[in-house]
Amino acid sequence: IAAFLLGRYLLRDCVRDRLVKKYPVIEAIDEAMQNNGLKIFFLLRLSPIVPFNAINYIAGITAISLRDYVIALIGILPGTILYCFVGASAGGLVEAEQGVSKPVTIASIVVGLVFAFIAVFIASYYAKKEFKKIIEQKQNSEAEEGGQRSEGLPIDEENIETGDMD
Repeated sequence: IAAFLLGRYLLRDCVRDRLVKKYPVIEAIDEAMQNNGLKIFFLLRLSPIVPFNAINYIAGITAISLRDYVIALIGILPGTILYCFVGASAGGLVEAEQGVSKPVTIASIVVGLVFAFIAVFIASYYAKKEFKKIIEQKQNSEAEEGGQRSEGLPIDEENIETGDMD
């Protein structure tokens, strides 16, 4: 929460101005955070790809409310549980020689890890899909405001991932 508050009150104007000049998609992201901040940040928290420290600062420079940011912290729980499970499983392997048969222990650990990684993959997939949908809606609304046809606007996935929309 401290990183969020630093980003919001000390760094927001400076960083935001520089990023908007360099990457126009930042403005669309900021508006999406204002409208769907809880949903987006919850999905980002489920994804282990982006480090939590970076997410905290990013949240500070966007328009997400403090309330939505704090509620989205719940999204950290599945990843934390996964890491705890992996650590406990590793400890369980060492202790497995003293009671439960080794194949049963190894099988339960492998099955648990497979399910955990599948859950993380699914969460990451849906987070990316939702983000693309929000960017597409933003592009369509901008096209409608500009008097252009909004149907069939191309969205270049590579540009979304790099932040370059030119």
